[in-house]
Amino acid sequence: MLSLSAIFFLVLAGCGGSGSKTNVVSVAVSPSAASIIVSQSITLTSIVGGTTNLNVTWACTYTTTTVDSAGKPTTAKPLPCTSDTGNIPANSTNTTVTYTAPTKVPDPTKFPLLQVIITATSVADPKKSGTATLNLDSGISVTLTPTTATVPTGEQQQFSVSLANDLQSQGVTYLITQGTPTTTIPYPSLPTCSPACGTITPAADKVTATYTAPTTIPTSASLTIVATSKADTTRFALGSITIIQGGPITFNNVSPTVAPQGASSYNIYLDAPFISSSSSITLTGANPNNKIFINSATGQFKVLFPIPTAKVSNPPSTGARLQLNAQDLQVADTYTVSITDPAQPVTKGAGPFTVSIVPVRPTSVASLPDSFPQNGTGNEVNLAVDGGYFGNSGSLAVTTFNGNSLAQNPNVPSFSRQLNLIFPASATSSVPGLYPLSVSRTTLPLPSPNNPSVTNIAVFPDYSTTPPTVVGSATAGTNPGAVDIDTRLGILAVAET
Repeated sequence: MLSLSAIFFLVLAGCGGSGSKTNVVSVAVSPSAASIIVSQSITLTSIVGGTTNLNVTWACTYTTTTVDSAGKPTTAKPLPCTSDTGNIPANSTNTTVTYTAPTKVPDPTKFPLLQVIITATSVADPKKSGTATLNLDSGISVTLTPTTATVPTGEQQQFSVSLANDLQSQGVTYLITQGTPTTTIPYPSLPTCSPACGTITPAADKVTATYTAPTTIPTSASLTIVATSKADTTRFALGSITIIQGGPITFNNVSPTVAPQGASSYNIYLDAPFISSSSSITLTGANPNNKIFINSATGQFKVLFPIPTAKVSNPPSTGARLQLNAQDLQVADTYTVSITDPAQPVTKGAGPFTVSIVPVRPTSVASLPDSFPQNGTGNEVNLAVDGGYFGNSGSLAVTTFNGNSLAQNPNVPSFSRQLNLIFPASATSSVPGLYPLSVSRTTLPLPSPNNPSVTNIAVFPDYSTTPPTVVGSATAGTNPGAVDIDTRLGILAVAET
């Protein structure tokens, strides 16, 4: 018969002690944060721990956040998702759920700083849940051309943008400002300085605009132009405008007067005070069909200024740098350089001034690969030859290996500094040794001298498949100049005087 004390002990033991453990339910969502491009979807997975019941219920809500003038953010209470914010299927209970973004970014005036929150709640313990925070990405990118412009007083400058993924074709808004952004005031929200700093007039196409400089230089001659996507105001591009004093342009000279044909690029400089980004430069060849037109929109035109001083804080321009590209340098000719400007007269000094694009022999410095095993390629491979003056798309250079022509690789484009060629498998069947890789020019007019540029490609023996054999013998002298042993190949080399 049990005593009363024994019964009391059994009761305590059955209740458990302070050292017992209880499973705690946990819920997480993977991924916990993501950025979703409009019209796309993302699959979210619930991760439940502490219970064998892995079922969850899903919910989609969103929050918006406003920022006051002092920079203090205020986030509104979560609201159920709508078609404007994107949503998940109703009554979702699987371990995964798919969120589908809306077809466009919601209006930022109605949904400021929008965040979508996907919540997974445990069925085993409804007090436990996990969340994923999603941000909508329009996928829009804005590119402004030109990014820098120097505009004389009273003159105009054209700007344009290219928009990627502007699915609604809403275009951009333009802003001219002298303001400085802060953590709470981004560039698109800065105040305009127009009309004192000039005006910007958008065109009907929604992507181009015309800037007109004021008639006098403002207090700050440096301005910022902001092109902001209407569909997504968080996406914008910046450019800079410098206002200078306008005046008649005097074209005095061009230097250098010779440029190499077939190069990747080449700079020439114009001595032309008061030239500006509004000006255009035309190079006309002796063959009138050969013309090169350059303005600020081509990205090949840089206006040059002297260093400002205390007396002259906004000095006028002294000239410009033109960067001729591979396409411009493709044809050999003598080009007459001329300058035009929409608002200023242009006078020439002792002109006309010319630039001659002259033929230049190709150069080669290395190839990749630079060696092959004998009978080792099996198939055609790409042979890249690095050098220069090959012409646009490598069209001014021809290449031979051991006297046999190599064709360009149609799958790997060549350019002015690299030739990509087809190296045939049969080329490595030769006797091992060094073979010349020659790059030369056959396109008229030919350079003088027209000697080829030659490097070597090695074809080396593969002794794993073809063992070395004795092909002859020679008796070394009694006083050799040098001796070396290749222990790997088992070859003794003796140099005789």
